[in-house]
Parts: sequence; structure tokens; C-alpha cells
Amino acid sequence: MSDDGSIAVSLSVRLGRIEVRVRNTSAGELWFPGVVDGSETASRYPHYLPSIRFVPTGDVVAEPPPAEDPLTGPLRPTDFQRLAPGEEFDPAAPGRFLPLSTFANHRPSRRGIYRYILTIDTTGEDPATWVGTFGHQAYAGEVLPLLAKVPRVRTTATLDS
Repeated sequence: MSDDGSIAVSLSVRLGRIEVRVRNTSAGELWFPGVVDGSETASRYPHYLPSIRFVPTGDVVAEPPPAEDPLTGPLRPTDFQRLAPGEEFDPAAPGRFLPLSTFANHRPSRRGIYRYILTIDTTGEDPATWVGTFGHQAYAGEVLPLLAKVPRVRTTATLDS
């Protein structure tokens, strides 16, 4: 688990799936984005950067590939979760946000302990690095005020499994 003062991030295994939880540890309400296209390849904020290491050797066995297409869709109000103090959510919840493909598609090639690592980065100050490369103008009036309520953090959580 990782805690930066405004959010805490944890990883767990649930029903054979790596589950991510983001919890508001601040005293006030905040908004936090889920995984959207371009998040996992750092093509746009928010960055959700997963990797998997084989613990006995330290080798990285899975990480996102480089972005194939720099185009990203618009950031929408539904891509954010409002969190009251103490509330949490899964930013890769099936049916609501995109999955973290690195975690979802990993099939261990050998027995042993694997370390799942997730770095979440919302430090981008320029709205242009968030809103997407096309279609974002239609949502700017709703999205920009929500971006102002996102804490600017970079935090990492790990899980050995």
C-alpha cells in the first residue's frame, strides 16, 4: 500500500484478478480519474503504470508496450470518481473503466513469487496532457473543473503474490 497524504493505493488479489483500490485519506472531498485510453502507456494523464517482476531474479516479466497510436479519446465526466473522506474505488473496475492490461493478461511462465507494481501519476498540470487528442472540446466545460479537484500525486503500490 502507498499513501501520499491525500490518497492511499493498494493492490490485492480477488477472484484471480489484481484489484486496485484508491482511497481518499484527506479531510476533504476530491475527484480521482479511473483508467482511460492512454493511461497505461503514459500517452496522457492520468498515468497508471503497471509492471510485474519475478522476485527471485528481479527480472521484469511484464510491462505496457510503447504506445502504438498517440490518439486518445476525450476525457469525460464519467471518467472521474467523487470520493468523500475515507471512500475508495477501483479505477480499473470492469464495465466502468479500462482494465490494466498488463495485470489482466499476465500468465506466469514459471512457479515463484511475482511482484505486482503500480505507479499512479496525476502530476500533470497542463490540461492539454489530460483531455485527449480529439473530441475533448465537447466536454471541456464539465471536465476542467473536475481536473482542478484531482490531487496532484505520484505514488506506487506493490503486491507480492
